Amino acid sequence: MKDNWIPIIPTKTVISVRIDDVILERIDKLSEKFSKQQKMSRNELIKQCLIFALDRIDEENINI
Repeated sequence: MKDNWIPIIPTKTVISVRIDDVILERIDKLSEKFSKQQKMSRNELIKQCLIFALDRIDEENINI
């Protein structure tokens, strides 16, 4: 008997973020380069940059 495969669509939330024009220009230039090679959207680039940064933050040593 074969197991039934059920595709799962990850939950995503749309947010709005204000960023400086200079940062947006850098993001757009990078996403344009990646788009030509890997079909990466601006949204995907921003998401991967956030994951990269969050994975490297040492939450235990934040002094707030």
